Amino acid sequence: MVAKPSQANPSSAKDTRFAFTISFSGGSKGGVGKSFFCRALYEYHKARRLPVVGFEANIRTPDFADIYTEIKAADNVIHFSEDENQATEPNILLNTAVRQQTNVVVNLPASIEPAFQVWLDTVPVLKIAQQKQIRLLNWFLCSGEYDSNEALKASLKQFGAMIPHVVVKNLKFRDWSLFDEDAELHQLVKQYGCKTMVFPSLNVKIAGHVLKKRLTYTAALTYTDDKFDFTEQSAIESFLNDTYAELDRTGLFTHALTQRSAV
Repeated sequence: MVAKPSQANPSSAKDTRFAFTISFSGGSKGGVGKSFFCRALYEYHKARRLPVVGFEANIRTPDFADIYTEIKAADNVIHFSEDENQATEPNILLNTAVRQQTNVVVNLPASIEPAFQVWLDTVPVLKIAQQKQIRLLNWFLCSGEYDSNEALKASLKQFGAMIPHVVVKNLKFRDWSLFDEDAELHQLVKQYGCKTMVFPSLNVKIAGHVLKKRLTYTAALTYTDDKFDFTEQSAIESFLNDTYAELDRTGLFTHALTQRSAV
């Protein structure tokens, strides 16, 4: 669906007029690392001392809220619905950013596009965000596989003119030949001025153990058991440092970090 004129977002992702950001961790396709990245993005805000509130929108697999208990304690679990009568529930994202003067990080489920479009069609989300100086960002997780590439292209065609996308290449996946050779994808990325970053990989066993124990990344830096000790802690530390460096490299938080340092 083409953006309505009143819903078009002419501002670039790096526009310094925005006071706070609502970050959506998405990717359409399941299994590309949306919640894994969402947790890292959330921790990045905390590590850089940027105000942040987390929201879980993946009702079926709420790993984000299960691990970061403050999300569930605040009842920050929301549902995007294709039913217009229930489409306003995500309004709390804007309300929170404005009322609490904070950044927001949202963990999205797979195949969110129809319900997300209903929200945009029901509520003047982009107009409100611009008026209140709230930037919206779609961090789109990619695996490099054909269906992931197609999902990114579909998202850019549907939302690229409204919400800036950041292409996040999850290096857990090794073969990027299809991604690299997709001329249409790269044309769309250029057309919509997308930032691109790599999401460093973490050993599958270590990542699985952290998830199984429901550990935040920060907690994992000091956690020990018979299968998790200082070597695993060091792997987490390296993973976080590399991820934070990539997020810094996008330049999307430079203004916010500069403003924070000036306070």
